[in-house]
Amino acid sequence: MIVSAPSVLSKAEYLKGVQCPRSIWLYFHRRDLMADPSPRKQILVEQSAEARRLARKRFPGGVLIAEDERDPEALTATQAAVQSGARVLFEAAALFSGVLIRANILLRTDDGRWDLVESNISMGGKTFLYAPAVQRHVLQGAGFSIRRVYRLNVVVSYVRRGDIDALKFFELKDVTEEIGDRFMLDAGVKRQIREIQGMAAAETMPDFEVGEHCNYPSECAFKSFCWKAVPKGSTHELNRLPIIDRTILKSRGVTLMRDVPDDYELTPPQKIQVQVAKTGQPYIDRESIGESLSALKYPLYFLDFETISLPIPPYDGMRPFEFLPFQASIRIQEQDGWPTSHFEYLGDGKTDPRLGLVDFLRQHIGAEGSVVVDNKTFKGACLRSLAFQFTAKYNYLLSIIERLWDVGGPFQWTRYVHPAFGGSQSLKTVAPALVPGMTYKNLAIQDGPQAQFAYWTLMKDDGLSDHERQKIMGGLRQHCGQDTLGMVALLKHLRSL
Repeated sequence: MIVSAPSVLSKAEYLKGVQCPRSIWLYFHRRDLMADPSPRKQILVEQSAEARRLARKRFPGGVLIAEDERDPEALTATQAAVQSGARVLFEAAALFSGVLIRANILLRTDDGRWDLVESNISMGGKTFLYAPAVQRHVLQGAGFSIRRVYRLNVVVSYVRRGDIDALKFFELKDVTEEIGDRFMLDAGVKRQIREIQGMAAAETMPDFEVGEHCNYPSECAFKSFCWKAVPKGSTHELNRLPIIDRTILKSRGVTLMRDVPDDYELTPPQKIQVQVAKTGQPYIDRESIGESLSALKYPLYFLDFETISLPIPPYDGMRPFEFLPFQASIRIQEQDGWPTSHFEYLGDGKTDPRLGLVDFLRQHIGAEGSVVVDNKTFKGACLRSLAFQFTAKYNYLLSIIERLWDVGGPFQWTRYVHPAFGGSQSLKTVAPALVPGMTYKNLAIQDGPQAQFAYWTLMKDDGLSDHERQKIMGGLRQHCGQDTLGMVALLKHLRSL
């Protein structure tokens, strides 16, 4: 499907061009290749909209420009609000240099100028300054004299107690000088707009290498299409390989791991990956794995969580972006070779699931025996967060942390590398590669982001029928149960080495 490049770019389209020249071209010439928004993206879009509504409470008495983004009436409504003497504008529209923007918040100053405030829900207030820079440029050109530019960042240390307090939940960060230093104010932005408009209107797709930019500042909707051309075993699978090294290797005609010269400087884990690619044989540090296995003590408790992290904390006692464990699966093996018994917990999406999950752990994980998890660091952090929230269970939860054993350790620490891993260390890649019959492809919910979105759907409860709710919960139980099943099978495989 070919869509002609417009004479006017939206802010989102401008940012797409900033992220990747190929992305903006595909957007206007091959929009049929776009993937549906990822589960994470859908959650972020809804949370961003909620954050903008919340941010307005910090500046009472503002005038909201409610028209849709590309509705010409939004420009008219904005000018009318300005002429009426409004001192605070929400979602003000402005058009200049072929870019149409909507400013989250504009504050009229005493001297008749304006301060631009952009709401931002990136964790830690990450500074991606292209958005406020282009907004400042367009607003200036459209007749708004901009005095200062601010980011309204989420305070990650904020703890929810009752309704969100907008004054404490956000903090203003002045980025005026930062924008000026990076973009030379209008000159840099103006040049970039021309370049993006040229890319969008080009007859052929720009030749642009895939890389880290495919995921930052957000995952590109064309990533699946572009990465199809990347062959299996490419240098992109080398973990933590700097861009400069990949560029150097490509300049020498090396795009596959198996072709990396033996004398090229790599980290020890990267050298192991290259060795596996060259030989086609797995690398297994049996001695190290054996030492790790010797620390296991029965009974074994195979434990997995599913969690969701939201910028706006949904329950009292939570901070922004704090991980909320909403589900758990436990498989118990009393002795080596014995069958396992399975127990599961799942929140209802309507109430805080954490205390119920803690009680579930207390009911099924005894005082003795190893607790087998995948990603010990993350699971330990989740348990520690629960311990600080529910102090009556503090000692018990800490005792679980002290007994954690990481079934993913051999793969995360390059003690076991297999050609089928493709550079991944994820349980959902490792288990199917090593355990016959283990797969996630036949599940309704196949990965963590899908599980998060499923539970988010339960939390919102936008008119779900009982049948729809039960179907979602059934998919979540099946997915989490498959994780602990995979952990049991992986441990059995490691013991057989």
